[in-house]
Amino acid sequence: MTTRPMSSSSPLFNTATTPPATPFVSMESEYTAPLVKALPYLKAGFSFSYQASIYFLQLARRFMVFIPILVYLLAPFTVFIGYIGHIFIFAPYSTLVYLLDAVHPLYVFCGVACLTGVLVGYIGRTVARLLVGAFAYPEASEDASTDVVKRVEKLEPVEL
Repeated sequence: MTTRPMSSSSPLFNTATTPPATPFVSMESEYTAPLVKALPYLKAGFSFSYQASIYFLQLARRFMVFIPILVYLLAPFTVFIGYIGHIFIFAPYSTLVYLLDAVHPLYVFCGVACLTGVLVGYIGRTVARLLVGAFAYPEASEDASTDVVKRVEKLEPVEL
């Protein structure tokens, strides 16, 4: 099989400046991604922010001379605000953290003791009710719940 060279007039080498008329060209703008549509706006926004930052940096160079003077004049206020912050914010916070860190083992011990006491008390009460219900009133009646309440109300306190 012989191959023949492609000529410049073949449809593969079409160098026409107008795109071929296809029905998909008109639909392409409807189905393009939103990011592609927003790209020119993003490009303009970044360009504007770059130009604005350069302008403000050039403007700030003119006022750089006044910054050391302002720092020197505001030094007493900044030192005073630092002392106030240390006295009223940082020192109490550090003290509170230190105390809470020191008391934490005691807090955990008391919390576990309370929870254990609640659990042991509940289990003890339940076991005591079951034992009293089983041994104090051995005969069963038709309505056992109201019968038990009536018998408990009739009981007299025991004197020691």
